[in-house]
Amino acid sequence: MKNTYRIALSLSFALSGLLWRTSVASAQSLTLEGVLVRGGGYTVYLVESSGKSTSAPVSSSGKFSFTKVTKTRLKGASLQMADPNGAYAGPIALGGTGSKVSTTFSGKLASSKLKKLSLGKVTLKSGFAQLAKTTTKSLGIAVSKATTKAVKGKPLGAGQLGLVSTGSTANVRAFVAGMASVAGADEDLDGIPSAFDADDDGDLILDPSDPDSAGSDIPYTTMVLDFRNSLNAHVRGGLTDAAIDAVIGGENVFALATFISLPQNQSSLATGGYIVCDDALAYCRRNTPVGYFSGVSESSNDFRRPWAELLTSAGYPRMEKINSLGAVVAAIQPRVGRSQFRPGDVFEAVVTSNTGEITRKTFTLAPYFVSVPALKSYDAGAGEVEVDYSSVSTTSGSIPGTSPSDPIVLPPSGQLTMTFWRPQRAAIRTDETGYLDWGTLNYGVGVGDVQATCAGLFTNVSSELVADTTPFGTGDSIFFNQGANPTPYRDSLGDRPASVGNTLGFTVDLKTCATRAGGNGTGTVMVSLEARGESVTGGQTTARQSFYVRFQ
Repeated sequence: MKNTYRIALSLSFALSGLLWRTSVASAQSLTLEGVLVRGGGYTVYLVESSGKSTSAPVSSSGKFSFTKVTKTRLKGASLQMADPNGAYAGPIALGGTGSKVSTTFSGKLASSKLKKLSLGKVTLKSGFAQLAKTTTKSLGIAVSKATTKAVKGKPLGAGQLGLVSTGSTANVRAFVAGMASVAGADEDLDGIPSAFDADDDGDLILDPSDPDSAGSDIPYTTMVLDFRNSLNAHVRGGLTDAAIDAVIGGENVFALATFISLPQNQSSLATGGYIVCDDALAYCRRNTPVGYFSGVSESSNDFRRPWAELLTSAGYPRMEKINSLGAVVAAIQPRVGRSQFRPGDVFEAVVTSNTGEITRKTFTLAPYFVSVPALKSYDAGAGEVEVDYSSVSTTSGSIPGTSPSDPIVLPPSGQLTMTFWRPQRAAIRTDETGYLDWGTLNYGVGVGDVQATCAGLFTNVSSELVADTTPFGTGDSIFFNQGANPTPYRDSLGDRPASVGNTLGFTVDLKTCATRAGGNGTGTVMVSLEARGESVTGGQTTARQSFYVRFQ
C-alpha cells in the first residue's frame, strides 16, 4: 500500500477516460421515460457502464424522463434511485425473477425507428424497484441477460449498500482491482454498480479498506482527534449520537473530499467543477451549503472559506481546479451531524470547461469512521499505564500526553509500547446493530513533522497485524514522497461488533524514527497513532489519535 503522505480533508474520485462524445447525425436520439409509482421527490439516475451518469427528478405524479439517449449509452447502463432525502434507494430491476434478475439494458432496440422508450410503471419495493413490463416489445429495448444474484426477485445488494457476500471469485477481484475506473459496472453481480457499492467485489470488506479496490473512485474522509476529544466505543461513555455529531459537524477535526484526477487531454480543458446533491443534504445543497471548504495542501487560500461563498452562477458549490495535481477537488468539512451525512448519500461531481460540462459522475458517500484508534494503555519504561480519559475533556483536566506541557516522558531508548482499540464504523447492513470495529485497516505511527515511515522499528507486534513486506519506497527510501508506507501493518481480522477485549498493540522506537529522517530526537513532539484504508484517488480514509511525548 504505497502512497503519497497527504493530509487531505477530503472525499475522492477519479474520472479518467470518461469524456463521452458522439455525433448527433450518426446516433439515434431517444427519450427514455417511466412512472415511479409513489415516487414523487425521488431522483432516478441513468448510469452508463463507464460510470458517466445523468439524473432525472421524479415529479409528484411519478413521471421521469431522460432525453437525447442513444443505444450506445444504454448498452450496459442501469437505473439507480435516490430517495427524497438524498439517500441511495437502490437499483431498478428490469427483468427476471427468483434468484436471477437483470439490472442493465443490452442496447438492442426493438426498432431502428423508435424515438421513445417507455418503461411504464415502476413499482417501489424495499431497497429497490421493479418494472411491471419486461419484454423487448413492450419496452422498446432489450434488457441484458438475468445474471444479477437475487432473492425472490430482489437484487442481493439492495438495501445493504452492496455489503454482501456474492462468492466473489479471484477473477472478479482481479477485474475490480484492474478496472477501478469502471464505476458503472457491477462485477460482483449484486445489482449495485461500483460507484454506489460499498463492497464492489462481494468479499464483505468495505471498499475503503479493501486492497482489491485500491485506486478506485471512493469518497474518503479524515478524522483527527487527541486525548481530550477522542471518540471510541471504549472511551468515556462510549459512542453516543451527540458525541459523534459534535465531531462530524465540528471544526478542523473531520473532513471529506471529492478528488477528481483527470487525464492530460481533459485536464488542459478543465477549469473547475461543482457538486450537485439533494436539497435535503445541507452540507452540499444548492445556494446555501453549510460545508466549509478546507482544501488540500495545494489549495489556494481563495478557496479556504465557507462553501456558500464558492457558488457557481446557478448556485452549485464549486470544486477547485489544482493545476499542479491535474485534478479538480472539493475538500470540505461537512459541519452537519450524521442525520444529514450518511453512508449512501448520493451526489454528482461535474467537471467543467470554459465552454460547458466535460463530464459528470454519480457517487454515494462511502462508510466512514465514527471514532479513532484509541490508546488503552502505554508503557514508557516504567510499567503499563492506563489512559484515564475520564480525567480530561475539551475544556479541562490534564493527563500525560494531552499537551506539550504534560507529555508522556519516554525512556532514553525512545521506545513506547502501545495497546489500543480499533476505530469503529456505524452499522450498515440490516443484520448489523450499533457500532462495529472496522477490520482490515492499516496501522502505523507518525512522529512530529517527520515525513518518513517508522517501518522496521516495530517490535512486540500483535499477531493479528501482518507486516507489509515492502514498506519502503524507491531505492528503499523511508520518505513518503518516494513511496514509503506510513502504516506498514495490516489488521488480518474483519469487521466485528465492538468489544473492549478487541485490542491491538506494538512497541515502536520513536527516537530512531525521528532521527533517521533528519530530526534530532530531542524535546517534545506530537505522535500520531493512525488507522488507514487503502490508497484511493487522492488519499486514504484515515482516523488518527494524536498525543505528545518527550524525548530524553
